[in-house]
Amino acid sequence: MNAMTWIERPAQEEGGRAPADDIQTFLPGIGADEYQLRSKLRSLRNAASAMIGTAEGDTTRQLAWLTTEWTTENVYAPAEHGWLADVGKLCTRLMLTALQAERLQSGVWIPK
Repeated sequence: MNAMTWIERPAQEEGGRAPADDIQTFLPGIGADEYQLRSKLRSLRNAASAMIGTAEGDTTRQLAWLTTEWTTENVYAPAEHGWLADVGKLCTRLMLTALQAERLQSGVWIPK
């Protein structure tokens, strides 16, 4: 299901009400593209939060904290499309770097 389908025709819960969505609740009327960018930020924030609790390396946790800070500040804030896209790219890179740091700090090296 793409974001446009969700925005145009939300699924119905019992009682005929659409399920709650935090982004649509706080930013009603945003377009499908903006919704998709903000949804990605929300997913990155959630993944980074989980990583903070499970990471063994300090560097991994620091990078995950940076990701949660950037995403939390921007997921609901007024922002232009380009800004949200750039924050999404930054946070994706931070998460990839955190995963790599965790692998290196654990002493596991997987040659290609």
